[in-house]
Amino acid sequence: MMTSIFVKGSLKNLDLNGDGEMDAFSFEVKNAVQSATLSGLSVELDGETITPELVEVGLSGKKLNLTELSRQNAVGFPFGGTAKLTAKKKGGLSQGNHTIRLSITEAFFGTFTFSTEETI
Repeated sequence: MMTSIFVKGSLKNLDLNGDGEMDAFSFEVKNAVQSATLSGLSVELDGETITPELVEVGLSGKKLNLTELSRQNAVGFPFGGTAKLTAKKKGGLSQGNHTIRLSITEAFFGTFTFSTEETI
């Protein structure tokens, strides 16, 4: 089972503009399988899909909005590499448990879906 892709304890609220109000959350995933080429990602939080325009992925020295990922604009995800996903959400996440579901499209092998529960 590949649930170890989620970096335990990495779910955090963020104040992106420094105004003292939480306006996003982030979490990290680690490639523990093999080097891959990501051509798509989607994120669900507590059963609701997060609009791709609101999510950015930091990977391999690049920061891309999920809408920018495609087969023509794929990004490498090396074995052992870590990606940080940041989603804009006014107020951040409430305290407690949250279910994160991540669907990763690898350019050559298709789509894989992973879920985890994390506490903030």
